[in-house]
Amino acid sequence: MLTANDLALAAGALAEGGIVILDDHFNPYWPDVAAGLGRHIFVDRSPLRPFAITPGKVFLCAPEWSETWRDALIKAFPTAHEKHSEMYGAPVEILGLGRFSLRSEADRHVSQLKAYVKTRPALAAFARKVTGREE
Repeated sequence: MLTANDLALAAGALAEGGIVILDDHFNPYWPDVAAGLGRHIFVDRSPLRPFAITPGKVFLCAPEWSETWRDALIKAFPTAHEKHSEMYGAPVEILGLGRFSLRSEADRHVSQLKAYVKTRPALAAFARKVTGREE
């Protein structure tokens, strides 16, 4: 796995307090990126853990630096901070940036789906039935 190998090289070359930013982790066209990170953490026993997630990216560092980096991101981007969560057993901060806010993207997709369903009477009836909102 190329991603796992790249992460192993990055972890070995990382300076004290350094970070690694993994791109395309959530991209459906690159599923091996997520698989590679999982392998790197659980199989290769990486010294790195995620500490933040932004649209399309996962930020990693040594666990002893996680709180420092999480606090720094929240202070630097207070309006982008969306929530605190956990990934692979490590605390992470979820940040949306501008128009790429995870919350606004989800709302936009739900609105698009609702509009699409309204134009398809059979699909709308099925959706009402499935959700228990049958008229």
